[in-house]
Amino acid sequence: MAYISPIHKPSSVRHAVRSNFLNPDEDNLIVAKANRAGASLDDDDDDDDGDNPTTLTLGTTFTVYGQITLLLTLRPEGSPTDHLFVATDKYDYFTVSWDRERQTIRNERAARDMSDRFLRSAKYGAMYIADPRGRMLGLHIYQGIFTVIPLVGSGGGEGSSVTAGDMCDPAPIRLHELNVKDIVFLDTAEKDPIVALLYEDGRDQVHLRIYRVKVGIKRGGTTVRDAELEEVELPKFDSTKKLDPYSRFIIPLSEEIGGVVVLGEQTYTHVPFGKEKCYKQPLAEPTVFSAWGKVDEFRYLLGDDYGRLYLMSVDLQKEKQERDGKLVTLMVEFVGKISTPSRIVYLKDDYVFIGSHLGDSQLIRLTWDPLSLQVVQTFPNLAPILDFRILDMGYSGSRSGNGDDYVQQQQQQLYSSGQTRIVSGSGAFHDGTLRSLRSGVRLEELGILGEMSGVRGLWGLKTDAGSEYHDILLVSFISESRLFRFHSDGDVEELDSFGNFSLSEPALTAANVANGHFLHVTTSSATLMDAKTGTAIAVYRPPANAKINLASANEEFLVLAAAGTDVVLFDLRQHMKEIAKRTFVHEVSALAVPAAPSKIVLMGSWTTAVVSVLAIPGLETLLEEDVVSGTEVAGGGAVPRSLFLGKILEGQLPTLMVAMGDGRLLTYAFSEGENEFSLSQKKNIVLGVQPVYLQPIPASDGGELVHVFATCDHPSLVYGAEGSRIVYSAVTVRGSEKATFVTPFHTRQFPGSVVVATDDGTVKIMEIDPLRTTHIQTLHVGDTVRRIAHARQHRVFVVVTIELKADGTPDGRERYPSWVRIVDEDRFEVVDSWALDEGEFVEAVVVARLENGGVQGGWEEKVVVGTGFHDEDESGEEPTRGRIIVFEIGEERKLKIACVEEVAGGGCKCLDPQPHLLLAATQKHVRVYHYHHPISPSTPVLSLLTSHRTQSSPIDISVYNSTVAIGDMMRGATLLRYNHSTKKLVELARNYSTMWVSAISLIGPATVVVADAEGNLVLQQYEGGEVGESGEGVLEEDKRKLRIIGEFRLGEMVNRIRRIPSALPPPPPGKKPAMAVAAQGGRGIISPEQILQPTAYLATVDGGIYLLSLLTSQEHTDMLLELQSMLARHVKSPGDLGWGRFRAYASTERWGDEAWRVVDGEFVERVVDAGTAGERAGSEGGGGERRWGAEEVRAVVEGVGRVH
Repeated sequence: MAYISPIHKPSSVRHAVRSNFLNPDEDNLIVAKANRAGASLDDDDDDDDGDNPTTLTLGTTFTVYGQITLLLTLRPEGSPTDHLFVATDKYDYFTVSWDRERQTIRNERAARDMSDRFLRSAKYGAMYIADPRGRMLGLHIYQGIFTVIPLVGSGGGEGSSVTAGDMCDPAPIRLHELNVKDIVFLDTAEKDPIVALLYEDGRDQVHLRIYRVKVGIKRGGTTVRDAELEEVELPKFDSTKKLDPYSRFIIPLSEEIGGVVVLGEQTYTHVPFGKEKCYKQPLAEPTVFSAWGKVDEFRYLLGDDYGRLYLMSVDLQKEKQERDGKLVTLMVEFVGKISTPSRIVYLKDDYVFIGSHLGDSQLIRLTWDPLSLQVVQTFPNLAPILDFRILDMGYSGSRSGNGDDYVQQQQQQLYSSGQTRIVSGSGAFHDGTLRSLRSGVRLEELGILGEMSGVRGLWGLKTDAGSEYHDILLVSFISESRLFRFHSDGDVEELDSFGNFSLSEPALTAANVANGHFLHVTTSSATLMDAKTGTAIAVYRPPANAKINLASANEEFLVLAAAGTDVVLFDLRQHMKEIAKRTFVHEVSALAVPAAPSKIVLMGSWTTAVVSVLAIPGLETLLEEDVVSGTEVAGGGAVPRSLFLGKILEGQLPTLMVAMGDGRLLTYAFSEGENEFSLSQKKNIVLGVQPVYLQPIPASDGGELVHVFATCDHPSLVYGAEGSRIVYSAVTVRGSEKATFVTPFHTRQFPGSVVVATDDGTVKIMEIDPLRTTHIQTLHVGDTVRRIAHARQHRVFVVVTIELKADGTPDGRERYPSWVRIVDEDRFEVVDSWALDEGEFVEAVVVARLENGGVQGGWEEKVVVGTGFHDEDESGEEPTRGRIIVFEIGEERKLKIACVEEVAGGGCKCLDPQPHLLLAATQKHVRVYHYHHPISPSTPVLSLLTSHRTQSSPIDISVYNSTVAIGDMMRGATLLRYNHSTKKLVELARNYSTMWVSAISLIGPATVVVADAEGNLVLQQYEGGEVGESGEGVLEEDKRKLRIIGEFRLGEMVNRIRRIPSALPPPPPGKKPAMAVAAQGGRGIISPEQILQPTAYLATVDGGIYLLSLLTSQEHTDMLLELQSMLARHVKSPGDLGWGRFRAYASTERWGDEAWRVVDGEFVERVVDAGTAGERAGSEGGGGERRWGAEEVRAVVEGVGRVH
């Protein structure tokens, strides 16, 4: 039924630990992101002066079938490396180690399930702790229960025959303290481990309690005989020494210092054990600490919610010990600004890892004198994604949607094509950002040649014809050219002259040609010269002082167009001998001669938009192809501007590319016979809106295949993949820079590089990264980006943000002003901001096409914002009133209020614009408004047409034609239909079970996908008939229930679901999906468009973005579902956790055994890497019956994998 695959994997870091996991002599950083963990190595090229600081590189990753809730490191006796203790959100725990011989994860302790659905989960979340002396582990996952896991051989297991370091069975101990806020083991050499816990009583007062953990283990086994807690007496607190009521963390100090430090919002307190007095100190300013990390016994790093890093120093004054006992002094100092930390891990040599959920994670370096920090490395993090928008770069694919063009249209919906842009609101408060994501290949900068504006062409040349390296770069401008010489020692020299190169005019082409010669063509002449000396061998000048308009050459032939209509062909092997000339009726728009050996010349025409294939040597017309209709030519842009013919696909016919002036790229399969040529398999791809120019780039493998760099307003790299598919990947340089001209430039210093001219006037030496990845552009907003809208007409994003401000008062009271901001789509910067009223929180924003009030009845884009007021004199968390504000965007892209509608009974939570209408979800209702001008063109109003009361409170709404889906906070989805004639909302069906909705979207007129707060995705369908206009239902009662057609546990809470704007209907009649459309090496080549229909994107609180697709073929659906079941039985996982249990629907109401009618794309695509065993597993039916061949299964999986 459905197929879900990751576009961007979760990037939020909630857990991190330092460990000797991969190597006993090297520290590793282990980081957990959702259900993935990775071990990083330090790239230790640091020098004394810090010019080459240490950075982290990823060593290995592994996937856990469960959301990771904690990482601990422990070293069993006899183990050369640390083991990793991993806990999941379903209260499983297991241990793994690194197998250095096999270079893979090895299970040490299979997963143990600690869940108990009859117990109440810990109020402040599950807590897992390890004794610093390696004697036991502690778990607090349920209220009133502390579970200990002793480690054999480290105490309590004397005389045991089991291996030292083995885990004993868990032993629960009853706790009187229910609301535990923090719990830690203390570093003590006493026989029994000691724990300190911070808890909250029934009056919201915070207390500290210390226990000694006493356990007994049966001799010769791992069974705990008895376990109990023995309270340790603490110094009495007087009224002035009470703990801060908002205390959150316990920091255990070393045994030498003794005691713990309790961190609060306004104070920090040292609590010793024994007769010493408590030491309580106020903070310089109130704050909310979010994480801490240990540097050494006397220094600790503290991070707060405002992104500030502090150093807490512990001073032990031993000279006063005899008189007053140990006197401990604490001091907290500000270090610098960081991302809001969720984990602080000190690595070594003053390097610290800052793991963040709300912002980018960072590697920082501390300087002690003076106390400061330097950010060395940043790890991008999209979490939490509160909202996002999908942009197809303004282009929807092919011009028509039938016949062969259907596949090309569908391809534009694929994020992997690079033509889809996702803009997300990420992070929170001071870490809030606007992120732009595109899939594509990156150009990595190797060096900058200089600032050069107005570049019109680039060519790399070799002075030594026998060398493989370029050493001359020719750069052409509007009225001149420049030459650069690259010497073998790495020096670059600009040449004022070189032989017969004419540098006073622009160049049209230049190349190394036959017999070791240079060819240089300008607007006035074509010159053949000796490559070493530059001496002219032959010169051609057009008659009657005509200009050369176009030129193209390979090693053997030169073809040029002069005076617009004259095409001249030269044989470069015969000292540029003119062998043919032909005058055409229409002016030539493009010329190309394919790579040698070639028998043809390609030509395009300005007036007729015809591409002609001309013969060599006579220039006779062999084939003509009218690439567009006459009406499109009349538009002024649809003419051929650049041509290419070459091998892009392995084992396939050559590909003819026709780049058009309107941003389109046409491709054909080019068939060449003895006396005839033909074109087939025409495909039409939209790359941009500006003229496209093609530049072939040799493939990295050095074979006959080439890649083609297509430069336009959205540059792309065109290359072949998997033998039968042409991939169009977006190309990014850095930030918003775009490549305008490119040429291969293989030098000794930069082998395999290219020279790129960018639109900001810079010429760079770069390297093409062949790996297609997600490229992120960031605008740091500094506020929480609550919602995003896109105004295509004005080329801006409209974002509504919430700022965090502290008043600076002693109690640290915070304010949250809201803003409406305009962000330029291209420059990615804020161009206007509008502050909302005091106490007004922004909830929603959309861009709607509404009436402009003109006599002609025109429409224009307007910004609609929904808000809610949290008045200080009102109690409760929900707003009691709100507003719907309609803004106009002026010519200078400034906001101006058009009208305001007051909303009573709660704030406006959601908005969805429809033609002539505006739907709004308030505290208890869904309302339909009409925007019009009843009084005057300058006085618009919002008139309420109808409303519908929801079951509890609407969280999200989605509209598909006249169907409205409501995401009810507690009751799931409800489907309504708006009757335009009666102007009423009529309920069609609803969900009757409890579901805590987080997001909802209609993906069809009767199909809805719902996400809940527990990480589940549910697809539901309405199967009833029509509802009469009178509102009287004719359906049976069971047809008013939404039927579940698919369930899947993503594990991450989904914040927003966006239907793909131009999602296509199923293939038209006659375009039925097929199992294979081509054969290469005995394998069927499956196109993703034959199997999947991309439908919606989902964004999660952990920074993950997923693509939800519908399976369009029942045969492929059955195959993939059976493959998924087979793999679940064959694939091993860390801790031996089951995939089925991980992906099964799970809530407090019910739980399943595995995902139902939903395919986990990331999981089934493992069959490609699983080798023969995986393919065999996927090709056998439930009883071992062979239903599909292994190659057939692999072809299908590879096909669907191309979607993302």
